[in-house]
Amino acid sequence: AQADRAAGQLSLFGGQQQGAGQVKMHELPDWSKDEKLRFEKEVLGIYLSGHPLEQYQELLDAYAQADIAALRKMDDKENIVVGGLISQVSRMVTKSGRFAGQSMARFTLESERSSRSCTIFSEAFNRFSDYVEADRAVFVIGKVDLSGNSPGIRVDEIVPMKNVREQFTGELHIRLDREAAQGDALPAMRKMFVDHPGDCMVLFDIVSPEGDDVAIKVGRRFYVKTDDAFHLAITQLLGPSGVEYHSIHGNGRKIIEDATPLDDAVEDAIEEEELTEAM
Repeated sequence: AQADRAAGQLSLFGGQQQGAGQVKMHELPDWSKDEKLRFEKEVLGIYLSGHPLEQYQELLDAYAQADIAALRKMDDKENIVVGGLISQVSRMVTKSGRFAGQSMARFTLESERSSRSCTIFSEAFNRFSDYVEADRAVFVIGKVDLSGNSPGIRVDEIVPMKNVREQFTGELHIRLDREAAQGDALPAMRKMFVDHPGDCMVLFDIVSPEGDDVAIKVGRRFYVKTDDAFHLAITQLLGPSGVEYHSIHGNGRKIIEDATPLDDAVEDAIEEEELTEAM
């Protein structure tokens, strides 16, 4: 009887009883790392197998003045350059002023440790609106905004991660020991400079025979374009430790904040409770 019922079910859908139990499975391509992380965040609310910003850690270390979590220790309207991942984009229309009727936006900028609200008004939004989209990794140039319950950023510029090294590098320092300076490295670098002309100043950091650290600036005709192609070529020749990029915004993290996301959540909850009681 069960076999008859099974046969009836198969005939109902136009199938044949012979070989009905065989199902051909199609092989699907594996998700990319970015796709996997995005689906983890959508389904679980957290990144489980990594973080989208991990691939940009070198840029964050070289060019960010602080982690987003450090805004609590900064002054209102202080200039800030930070990197992060855009999420929770909300677009709106300016209601008054000379930009009335034009678009502006608010979004969240996330680091691996924290997140902050960002506001980009119409004048800047008109220039950088193409970059204001969820899941885009960017650098933000702006000013600290302490007018709300939690620190935020008033955005003046947005730079995609892929353009940061080229746009932010003011000086390229190349570290050479005497052996490298007397070997094949210099002719190879000369050709590399000629093949990647640009506006970034190049300096050689060497140790003199007397043991002093000396910086030698190359001629203007050897200034370079510090894009990804040049970075790949120079690091393959000298190794990552042989190259140092100096930002036009100042090198290194201005403030090291030891806050964790949990610390931020607790502090935000306390502020919200205090505000509620005051009202």
